[in-house]
Amino acid sequence: MLGKVGLIQSFYHDDGFPDPAQEKTIEPLLHGLTWCNDNALGGAYVVNCDIHAIDVGLWIANELPECAVGYSLRNRLNPVHDSHDTYAITFHFKSGTVWSHYGEHVRNNKSDIGCIAYGQTAFIECHYSGKVFIRGIEEVWEGGETPALYADGMQRNVQTFHRSINEGIHTNPTLDPSVNSTLASLLAREAALRQSRLTWAAFLQDKARLEPDLTGLKV
Repeated sequence: MLGKVGLIQSFYHDDGFPDPAQEKTIEPLLHGLTWCNDNALGGAYVVNCDIHAIDVGLWIANELPECAVGYSLRNRLNPVHDSHDTYAITFHFKSGTVWSHYGEHVRNNKSDIGCIAYGQTAFIECHYSGKVFIRGIEEVWEGGETPALYADGMQRNVQTFHRSINEGIHTNPTLDPSVNSTLASLLAREAALRQSRLTWAAFLQDKARLEPDLTGLKV
């Protein structure tokens, strides 16, 4: 229905999570999703949160990005840890498709997660815990809505896992998309931090590591 997709727009807005004061250990960051504020522990907000919208964008694009370029900053009040919380990223694909992703995790009462793709003959609009539909020149797909996506999704995941174990299903079809969306989110983070064009190939060759400071933690 879409024809060739030319533009993808994904977005993630929420109020973020508490950014606790520095203490002798990182224990305050180990609960309540506060680890989103620390790159070494949580990968940054774009990896923890925006990945949900980025995953849908990759599904629509049906290919991996060749490169990404972008900008980001810490815009929350009184930031403590190093994760940026505001992003503007552009991905480019071999097919020519361009993809604009933006996200912000600042307590400003804005909440919206989704992805819109524009093709030659129609567009598709997807909202997390909201409506998904397609509007075209000649065709319309009314789609559907899953208001309790978070809770319903967990139940479906458990049911799928249980059935796979009982029936010996080993295909694990979500593995590759999950790995790819994680890598795309990390590519976005690094391109934004460097404020320069970063190719997928160069990113995969990068051997840099983020090591969390585990000093003083007790089992």
